[in-house]
Amino acid sequence: MYLALDCSTSVIGICLLDDSQQIKKLDYIDLRKIDDFWQKADYTKKQLREIIKEHKPVKIFIEESFSKFATGMSSS
Repeated sequence: MYLALDCSTSVIGICLLDDSQQIKKLDYIDLRKIDDFWQKADYTKKQLREIIKEHKPVKIFIEESFSKFATGMSSS
């Protein structure tokens, strides 16, 4: 099982893939109603721990920020 994350400050996209790279779960962590940065971090940590405990991914991939390649784009 592989876990892929698309992170921003408001929503974190989640994709779980099996060993044959078939999508097993698409989900997201909604952070839009949490204003405090540290509360967002704590909530995200709790949610990711639950996902990792349940699905036991062997690798975790995090999307590289597109803003490194494009000017005038959001850095979130």
